[in-house]
Amino acid sequence: MKILFAFALMSALSGVSEITDKIDSTVVIASRAGKDTPVPNVTMEAEELRAPNPVNSLPMTLGMMPSVVATNEGGTGIGYSSLRIRGVPGSQTIVSLNGIALNDAEDQEVFWANIPSLAHYLGSVQIQRGLGTSLCGPGAFGAAVNMVTGNPGEKPSGGASLSYGAFNTFTSVARVATGVLKSGFFAEAAFSYNSTDGYRKGAFGNVYSVYANAGWKGAKDMVKATFLHGKQRTGITWEGISLEQYEWDRRYNPAEGNTDNYRQTHAQLNWRHRFSEYFDSDLTFNYTDGYGYFEYSPRRDIQDNRLLVLRGELKYHNRALSTSGGVYLSDYRGSRYGRLDGLSSDLYSNNSLKREADFWLRAEWSPWYLKGSGLYADVQLRTLRHEMNGPDEYGQVLAYEGADIFVNPRVGANIRMSGKSSLFFSAAYGHREPGRADIQAFAGVKPEKMLDFELGHRFDGAVFRSSATVFAMEYFDMLVETGRLNAGGYAVKENVGKAFRRGVELSGEVDIRIFKVEGNISVSGNRIRGGGNIALSPTVVGMLRWTQYLWPGGTLVFGGKLVGDQYWDNSSDPAHKIPAYCVFDLSLKHNFIFVPGLSIGGYVDNLFNHKYYSYATASGVYPQATINAMCRLAYEF
Repeated sequence: MKILFAFALMSALSGVSEITDKIDSTVVIASRAGKDTPVPNVTMEAEELRAPNPVNSLPMTLGMMPSVVATNEGGTGIGYSSLRIRGVPGSQTIVSLNGIALNDAEDQEVFWANIPSLAHYLGSVQIQRGLGTSLCGPGAFGAAVNMVTGNPGEKPSGGASLSYGAFNTFTSVARVATGVLKSGFFAEAAFSYNSTDGYRKGAFGNVYSVYANAGWKGAKDMVKATFLHGKQRTGITWEGISLEQYEWDRRYNPAEGNTDNYRQTHAQLNWRHRFSEYFDSDLTFNYTDGYGYFEYSPRRDIQDNRLLVLRGELKYHNRALSTSGGVYLSDYRGSRYGRLDGLSSDLYSNNSLKREADFWLRAEWSPWYLKGSGLYADVQLRTLRHEMNGPDEYGQVLAYEGADIFVNPRVGANIRMSGKSSLFFSAAYGHREPGRADIQAFAGVKPEKMLDFELGHRFDGAVFRSSATVFAMEYFDMLVETGRLNAGGYAVKENVGKAFRRGVELSGEVDIRIFKVEGNISVSGNRIRGGGNIALSPTVVGMLRWTQYLWPGGTLVFGGKLVGDQYWDNSSDPAHKIPAYCVFDLSLKHNFIFVPGLSIGGYVDNLFNHKYYSYATASGVYPQATINAMCRLAYEF
């Protein structure tokens, strides 16, 4: 009994790691899927994240991945961007950085404009589709984006890049790193500044970010401090335009002259310890501070919030069994108030508190006699309490108190058919609470629930790689977007009872050194039972990209993204349809052979000048930029 109790105690603080002789530089996150985990996923490494158009925010960079649709309110890559995976909105997609949830605790969104040039600071990004693996903080409800910052290299390095292009867009990034010194110390710092006039009128952006990490790496320990700060001043772009306005002035912006101003700081301290070749521990403390305001002259709507998180893991891994578990404790406090210019008294003042305590256990079992096949199981216990008090921006008094306890289990199996081919199956059940905008709009709004079934095949050859997934996500009390926005530009959702997303995802890649061809396509049905199509959920999403390796150091990339018809609300009214669009991009990059590290690149988006809008709400449509180009000069050492 004592042994079982000790194992349970260790598992309550656990994660998964590979066996090595000494501590490595990677902060291993238990919520990441491995190559045999029965969860559909794709991972982009640092080089892939930095390759696309430099103006792209991270959602736009991820836009070519399976089942992903990315859009930008201002029509370019700078400013407010969003991504949907399988039609699932950002408020129901969990995004984490080094295991810490980035989603705002109340609004449930990730505000990518607050952390510009994030792709330059990351070591990799993994996208999981469906309910995925157990996650800290809010559960994924259709997709998860798991980000890890870059690891310290063994040698000193650095670099800088400058880019300029259409709409007076300028981007810059500079980075320097010490490498791991003989003493075990390492440090890295980076800075980025971006600006643009924007495609839509008044969609300007002036944003910057600062990233730094420093630490010490020993034989059995690694301590790492990470700092990420971003600040934005952008034109407000969350209001769409009517189709009539779109026909004669598609660059019109009804909010022109109003601004969004916000800063956000993330500070993390991580300690990783190796007890033996089988046991590791990982402890992370996170502090997030945010402050900013929307300015509709003469009124300011102000937000001030902070988040504290403690995340602990203990990991056990032998040749047949990997066990993982953990604890995630968070405390969020926020205040929102409005003022008129020249007055010190508040028009309204609303305060909130949200606390969460989560626990998870996870195990993957693959003994030698199963020859690569194995079983998977995990469970998350999530407890939370949410309180809001005081009048809000609508003048109503919010006296809300909510408490929830969720149990989210997952099981699955991976069957190794050969050294290169495998089948997987998983079943999962999840819950998710409503966000602030939902609570404001609908009294008695309920948490949503989902059953997720995934069946897939993977093939990983030297030249050809492919994956195929059949999925069924069955919703109960689904929180679905209504097509309306609240005063702060957040989408309002309501419970609609039973609904489903069912489909198939196919992807493949052929790489024969002189060229590479990649493609993916997703076909799905997304319906509310007894109702219409689920809002903003296209039936078809696909991508095709050709990479041609030219002269030594030269690379040409030509690709296109197809997004099928979708509706901006749940009525399936033809007048509320967003027409299908297909957009192509072209890039050409040259690495100078005789000056190692020096490169120049050119990027053309919307190559064939297609006029389209990728998003719409009850306020109107959101036009995307016509043909535009950027060039970049970079040096790395």
